[in-house]
Amino acid sequence: SFGILLWAAIIATVLNKWYFAIHDDIRLKGKNGMLLLSAAIIAYAFFVFNAEMHERYLFPYMVLGLPLLLIGRKGIVLYCCASLLFILNLSSIVSFGSFDSWLLQDELENALPVIVSTLQVVTFFFTWSYINTYQKTLNYKDSLLRSFMRAMRRSST
Repeated sequence: SFGILLWAAIIATVLNKWYFAIHDDIRLKGKNGMLLLSAAIIAYAFFVFNAEMHERYLFPYMVLGLPLLLIGRKGIVLYCCASLLFILNLSSIVSFGSFDSWLLQDELENALPVIVSTLQVVTFFFTWSYINTYQKTLNYKDSLLRSFMRAMRRSST
């Protein structure tokens, strides 16, 4: 299907564009986070573009995307957006209480999946762009902690 072909194209692009950052991260034993971030964006792409999407496909992204929380404020915002959309996606399938059952399954029954899906695609592309920008800032001898400290200094000025 088209979604699987798009996912394969994203894998090829990740491996091609981020090869040196991933290789350096392996050499540095994960200190710049690119191996996890690359795997995270591939997992997110599988969730977003797979035609037979199930909510369980986003769980790997939520674990592998944790380095986003350490590389800057935009990373924190993107991870929180993906988390919120994940919760909304789960809530539209399985209610956690009577209020969300009424709101998400009865009132917004048809609109919510379209809204959440659209926002997931937008969040995916913003996350892709942010990780791509981050890997360009690495001097391939940099660590995730140093990058985080540098991002915090930049944001405070």
